[in-house]
Amino acid sequence: MCANAELKKLDKLLDRYGRLVFFDLETTGLSAADDRVLEFGSTTVTRDAEGNIATENTEFLIRHADPIPSFIAEITGLTDDILNEKGLERAEGERRIVEHVLSSPALVVAYNAHFDMSFVYAILRRFGEESRLSAAHYLDVLTIYRDRVRDHHSLISAAQHFGIEMKVTHHAASDAATVVSVLCAMIEENDDVENYIDLFGIPAKYATKTDELPGITYKLQEDGGERRLYEL
Repeated sequence: MCANAELKKLDKLLDRYGRLVFFDLETTGLSAADDRVLEFGSTTVTRDAEGNIATENTEFLIRHADPIPSFIAEITGLTDDILNEKGLERAEGERRIVEHVLSSPALVVAYNAHFDMSFVYAILRRFGEESRLSAAHYLDVLTIYRDRVRDHHSLISAAQHFGIEMKVTHHAASDAATVVSVLCAMIEENDDVENYIDLFGIPAKYATKTDELPGITYKLQEDGGERRLYEL
């Protein structure tokens, strides 16, 4: 994650929103309707009483009745035994996700934010609390990266592009911390990130498969296009 000096690059966003929640989920699959969250990790950036930038890291596992698919276990290193030993009950874990991400006004930041927030929204719908989605604003770091780079667009590719070391991948807390570093590097490169708030880019091949989240503007996006998505 960014050192304290690097975190100063988040000053403008902190001045505007007061609380930045960088988070990542590990799940059993790609469908927010049918799959489930296994792991939550976040880095929350705020200011302390003296006005200095402060960070707080949160992570927890969620256990479920159904076994983890083998390919997910291979990717994440999570096993049913680990979840049964260390995981929260599903209802408790999902409630903690909602309260952590949406407990107060914030800018919520993720890499491929549509994916992660689709799972949060599915949880909200199960709780009958869909209106809470409007408690925050949202920034998708993947959308920014697609605008700037014609390349592979995984989080590890973005980290490598900016010279950021990722010792672990597909671990929610580590991935969330990496997103902090990537966004700091992006701001240093070109401080236009506020133009992407509540704006998600969708590649054409996914356009008909995307269930849009309320309050988010979606636009078709080319990789490394001549014009920024917010200019279209």
